[in-house]
Amino acid sequence: MKVTKTSEDGLVEGMKFHLYGTSLSGIPVDEYAVTDSTGVATFSDILISGDTPYTLEEVETADRYVVPAAQSVTINWNEVTNR
Repeated sequence: MKVTKTSEDGLVEGMKFHLYGTSLSGIPVDEYAVTDSTGVATFSDILISGDTPYTLEEVETADRYVVPAAQSVTINWNEVTNR
């Protein structure tokens, strides 16, 4: 899964995202990813989510920013999910 961070001030590097929930096979998923210089955070090897989507949220956001609402994310077999 790839998360692309946007920001009005253009500061997109080093932003932390949390992906969590339970996979289709019942295994807990609790992963973090940080954006690179282009604003992209990549979660690799995430298990398929099934009917219950994972939750994706930005964490440890600086006080000067409005924190976006958490999003639901479905991970499918052999596909890249973009948010």
